[in-house]
Amino acid sequence: MISQRYKFYLVHLLLGTIMILSAGCNSTRLAQKDGEITVRSTVETFIKAMNTEDIKTLELLYAEDFKSYAPIYDLPKSQLLKSIQNGFKNQDHQIKAKIIEIISGPTVATVELDWMIINENNEIIYSQDLLQVWKMEKNNWKLNRILFYAASKVPEAGDFKF
Repeated sequence: MISQRYKFYLVHLLLGTIMILSAGCNSTRLAQKDGEITVRSTVETFIKAMNTEDIKTLELLYAEDFKSYAPIYDLPKSQLLKSIQNGFKNQDHQIKAKIIEIISGPTVATVELDWMIINENNEIIYSQDLLQVWKMEKNNWKLNRILFYAASKVPEAGDFKF
């Protein structure tokens, strides 16, 4: 049996290969570091928007072709945002996320997170490791894919053609 930590090793390898090929031979270490800083800032904006119930910012951050591999998020962008907004009305939860690793190229970035949902009593009600795939659209990073380590649906290589 494959441990949860290594369950998506091949997906990580595939995404890393795609990013290396996307980066081309002309990338510099400085450009990659700048990309990581920009992606980190975007992810922090995403988490803040979730916690402040800022649906307008979330709408800007999700890509039109967003796709998730968890049934609760397996909705088109417009329906997902409506579901998130309804969740804001019905629950009083906060999200805490620790960024574990960012791998950034010029057009695609992956962000590995420890993701927790905390209730009003500061108790963890949900905890999950996840991988977010961000892609560059018109000079802005957009959340394109989310892979949960215990995904209900396994992604295919074609899902990562941007």
